[in-house]
Amino acid sequence: MPKTGSPFRKGANVGIGYEKTAKQTLDSNEQSGLHADRTASRRRGLALDRRLSGTVSATQAVGAHKSSVGVGLVSLDAPSATMTFNDDSHLAKVQLVHEDGALVHRACLLDTEYSSAETYTRALDASRDQWVDLFAEQVLAEQEGERQHAQLAGNPPPHQEDARTIAAQRLDRHPGDVKANRRPNRTYFHRYRLRRDAAKQLDMLSAMSKQLPPVERAAGHAQLDAKADEILGDPASWMSIELKVKERTTSTHSPNLNSALQVNTQTSAIGGRKLFAEAIPFALVDQLDNRRPGNA
Repeated sequence: MPKTGSPFRKGANVGIGYEKTAKQTLDSNEQSGLHADRTASRRRGLALDRRLSGTVSATQAVGAHKSSVGVGLVSLDAPSATMTFNDDSHLAKVQLVHEDGALVHRACLLDTEYSSAETYTRALDASRDQWVDLFAEQVLAEQEGERQHAQLAGNPPPHQEDARTIAAQRLDRHPGDVKANRRPNRTYFHRYRLRRDAAKQLDMLSAMSKQLPPVERAAGHAQLDAKADEILGDPASWMSIELKVKERTTSTHSPNLNSALQVNTQTSAIGGRKLFAEAIPFALVDQLDNRRPGNA
């Protein structure tokens, strides 16, 4: 509140914002020698934000003594804080890596990113059997190593629990850790890797597109692109390999001065770090991929 006769005013600003993203698309292609990297991402969702800031301003009355007309002299905004308290957006990002014209299936990844811990755990529950199967394979490999170690040491075989029971317990701990450590600045990922047979199918379509005669090129490319999208959109083309939680850190500075001429400079910095994850070992992922027919 200003003092009587004082041109200065100070106060606080409180705001609430609602943001809905129907569809956000980002595509990028990077070419370096025989190596090519293509990334496509799609985002949608909604978020609620709240903002608190302070402000100081000064005005000078013009005209008659009791005029209600004033000219602004200066306006300064104090540091503000913005917090997202309900973000349910999610992002799907596909990365396809080519080397010498062929897909490197081990480096082709699909990430599904969630801003909401609840949405993330619901998606995890929907694919629970798949993750239990994967973790059980890892447990079986670890138990086999324990038996071999005991045999080499001349010891009796160790007592080992059922692999699927251990795998289910491991999977159940992950949602508990997620919910216990959820914060507004954390994101949650399911990561998948392209299967070898799916990569072979995509390479075959790419080779066919290069052999199309000129008169059939437009229609043929459209048809082959549709088949490629169908392969990439098929859940059977991807292998689950990792569950992880990351923390985002964002810092934005926007100093400005309004005095006849408005001066506004904004500086932003965004970073992130992985907090915890449940991942399938690389060698085991290759072993499971090679079990599929045609991958021997």
